[in-house]
Amino acid sequence: MNNCDSFPRNWVEDDLENPIGRTPWVLNSLTNELTVCSTVETTNGECAPWHDLLGDIESASFLEGVKSVCDCAFFECPNLRYVQIGRSVISIGEEAFAGCEKLESIALSDSVETIGNSAFASCKFSSIKIPRLVVSFGGNPFVGCENLEVIDISENPNFVFVDGVLLDREMTQIIRYDLSKSGHYFIPSIVTTIFADAFRKCERLLSIAIPDSVTFIGKEAFRDCLELSSVIIPCSVSSINEGTFSGCWMLRSVKLQSHVSVIGSHAFENCMELMSILIPVSVVTIEDSAFCGCKQLVYVSIPDSVKEIGDEAFRGCAYLKSITIPGSVEILGTNPFAWCSRLSEIRVSGEVQNFKVVE
Repeated sequence: MNNCDSFPRNWVEDDLENPIGRTPWVLNSLTNELTVCSTVETTNGECAPWHDLLGDIESASFLEGVKSVCDCAFFECPNLRYVQIGRSVISIGEEAFAGCEKLESIALSDSVETIGNSAFASCKFSSIKIPRLVVSFGGNPFVGCENLEVIDISENPNFVFVDGVLLDREMTQIIRYDLSKSGHYFIPSIVTTIFADAFRKCERLLSIAIPDSVTFIGKEAFRDCLELSSVIIPCSVSSINEGTFSGCWMLRSVKLQSHVSVIGSHAFENCMELMSILIPVSVVTIEDSAFCGCKQLVYVSIPDSVKEIGDEAFRGCAYLKSITIPGSVEILGTNPFAWCSRLSEIRVSGEVQNFKVVE
């Protein structure tokens, strides 16, 4: 019988933050151990039910019968040091242990099959073993894990390492690029997918060559690559997803090919050295904050194909002096040019004008 009543503990009910029988979890305030007795499910964006007690939790155990660790279960749990994952757990949710900086080791049970994006982001452990049944990652589970030296896949046939880069067995998906690698990287021509956060916080990466075989680049894939200076997006990629190059401070040269239709929200946010960008005629949507904080941006050409410019799309582009909004634009978001202190001219072109500039 897999419940808290059958799980021996040296506490009495008065010592519990959540007495037995109320919900499927218990926190012992004497030992600061959280025991999860049955599967806890959360909807998108919802916090774990013990969220308000995260500061008290020092260890956690998942009993037999629990099927998953929910998304954001221990997100930025400041004192979590030890986790025992039961043999029935098959999935680790997105950001489940993200920001647990005192978590120095974790053993995943052999039952685990999936591990979510950023599941262990910024954790301090130096090694982890990927169980043999894991067949997929929702993205890079190890974003910003600066101390991580060993990802043991010796018993798992579904993944490979090539020059320090973690890929799927077929080598078509880049899952994680080693934070310690520096210089230039040429993505193999067999790769079709770059996972979300795959290169995030690779602060020594100088340039990247993306082949035409790549059709999908996940959100925030190159976020905070501080030294990345140039990038060419191949024709095979149709969308620059959310935050793809956000925080790439030294990014000066970006070439978008003619098949890109969407520039996602925060795609180039805080690319502070980016001086100009030619948006191809295939682009239909420039989403919220796409170029927010590009302080050195002095020139941008918006083609007649664009129908929507999102909220604060060019906010804080301090050196932008003039811009032309084509007549094709049907939706202009809130404050698209806020804090553009040198912007002295906004032109509206086209035979059908949806907007006008009022002096």
